[in-house]
Amino acid sequence: MLELLVEFSFLAALFCVSSEAYCETPPSMQTFIAAENRAFAASSYRKQSVSSRIRCVRNCHADYPKCKSVNYDEIHHLCELNNATIAQFPDNLKTHCGSVCYDGNFDTSLLSHAHPDTTVHLTLHSLRH
Repeated sequence: MLELLVEFSFLAALFCVSSEAYCETPPSMQTFIAAENRAFAASSYRKQSVSSRIRCVRNCHADYPKCKSVNYDEIHHLCELNNATIAQFPDNLKTHCGSVCYDGNFDTSLLSHAHPDTTVHLTLHSLRH
């Protein structure tokens, strides 16, 4: 009987099953998706200088469950830890060239904006050749 309970607990944790409560994904299993040239405004609770986006996302995971998303300004190496998500406040997602916003929503990448200097314009003529 104990083996069955342990196995069920393992499966519940693996599939994040809960009978009555919302089950959040542990930070070690959470995947953050990027929205390029975007920043999430008005939800930052900590700003810090870090060398890469990877470190910025890592810092958010280390502050789980308070941290829900991050902005990383690649020009100034500024990491902002946010206590909200794009899904909660979609109007707070702003275009900001050189920044990237990460959160756990798999549709976040669809919100990326191309940087004006790197946008490729295809014409019907270029597609035929």
